[in-house]
Amino acid sequence: MKKRNLRNLILLCVSAFLIALCAFSPALCVTLDHYGFIWDCEYGMRNVNNLIPEGTGWHISTPRAINDNGQIAGWGYLNGTERHFLLTPKNNGRYDVTALPQNWGDDNLNNRGEIAGCIHNRDEYRAALRTQQGKVVDLGSLGMGNVFAMGLNDKTQVVGGGYYETPTPSFPPHLLNTYAFIWDEANGMRQIPTPGATHPVAYDINDKGQIVWADKPHAFFIDTDGTNVDIGSFGGSYINPEDINNYAQVAGWGLDTEQRSHPFIWTEEEGLVELGQAGVDYSIQAFAQAINDQGQIVGRYDDEKGNYAFIWDEAKGIQSLGWLGGSTTGPGAFSQAIGINNYGQVVGFSNVPEPTTLLLLGSGLAGLAVVRRKFRKK
Repeated sequence: MKKRNLRNLILLCVSAFLIALCAFSPALCVTLDHYGFIWDCEYGMRNVNNLIPEGTGWHISTPRAINDNGQIAGWGYLNGTERHFLLTPKNNGRYDVTALPQNWGDDNLNNRGEIAGCIHNRDEYRAALRTQQGKVVDLGSLGMGNVFAMGLNDKTQVVGGGYYETPTPSFPPHLLNTYAFIWDEANGMRQIPTPGATHPVAYDINDKGQIVWADKPHAFFIDTDGTNVDIGSFGGSYINPEDINNYAQVAGWGLDTEQRSHPFIWTEEEGLVELGQAGVDYSIQAFAQAINDQGQIVGRYDDEKGNYAFIWDEAKGIQSLGWLGGSTTGPGAFSQAIGINNYGQVVGFSNVPEPTTLLLLGSGLAGLAVVRRKFRKK
């Protein structure tokens, strides 16, 4: 064999080995942290950290909600310390960053720019509302320990759950003796009637005042007349009605008898329906996190290749949004969609490939290109 052919063969083998190493060694793709993303049909998935001013000390880790004005709420790290934020879009497609109070937790954002969550004082969590002007309002606790706001509508009505006891908080509070509450400025905080429930937590409220709440292993819908409707379950120990839109469509996820998670949409007309799998096969499990007024749902599905953010609609079923690694799939890939607005903009978080992975993959591809060029010359 000629030396030139031998060198080409060796280069080809080394290049193929480097590419295979990247493809079949997920450990090479582990990243130090999550990176927040925004996704839309025009630009695809973008790293939010590339859209904020440089030198601010912020690492945007987990955007959780986006409103119709493009504002984004979530949490990340400010100079290495965990902190919640509000991003406000500017005319040039970038964002200004506002830090929320140091003791702030959770991020339920409405179209008025208000945020419902909780404030942490020593060993107590209390439901709170941040107004458009930046004022923090303590919503109270009904005298019953820790309280968390979990849903907020455009009429500034807040729903959530509280503990009867005060243990080390776990969130959401579905394993303890809890109560569901609703708050508005006129009436303050009051308990939501949940007959016979032992672990009730209110998850969301729409602009009509319709509420979804859960009491494991069932979820419920409260209509404007106060009627409670059992949403049902997948037969497992838990069901999460994460979000409700203004057309009384509910999105969430529930466990089956084997503790696998199934994403669903619920309507009073059709009941509990598992989301279709067109475009993907979530062979392990999937979670639905949010729904907009167009009936689009976002969340995460898990298969043998990785964990991927998805968007669902009735026509196309579940479609992968990919990840910040740049391709639809990849070794060690992880992404999750958490919020969606009525314009179809999606926010969530993703990992990215380690520089080592990119270097190995790039070297492998470069080697293949060299071999291909030499064969063309022949």
